[in-house]
Amino acid sequence: MSEHADGLKRRIGGLAVAVLRFVRGLPGDVATDSVIRQVARSAASVSANYRAACCGRSRQEFIARLGVAVEEADETTHWLWMAAQLSLGNSHELARLTQEAREVQAILSASLSTARRNHQRAQSARRQKPTTR
Repeated sequence: MSEHADGLKRRIGGLAVAVLRFVRGLPGDVATDSVIRQVARSAASVSANYRAACCGRSRQEFIARLGVAVEEADETTHWLWMAAQLSLGNSHELARLTQEAREVQAILSASLSTARRNHQRAQSARRQKPTTR
């Protein structure tokens, strides 16, 4: 695995840990429990799916798992937004987590676009390769 991928894996894992620590300190009640559970689940899922993508056995599997990580990052951003609307926790920490989730989503989205483009180019090159007999 490349140094870049390792660094991204640490960054995404760090976001998951930070979100889990953040929600650990929130008061639980009927109105906020679902938001707390969803943001915790989605943040952890970004990390898990990126790790799974890095271990993908094929380019298609990498792309599929990376796509799920992008979706989960978007969901994390949504649930952090919802927490902000409900004024849950420290607003400065919530804003920092939201910004980090947006950055992670942007990075993963760009990686997904690159992976898809590279995969399409590789498929086109294989189709255009002349066969020799």
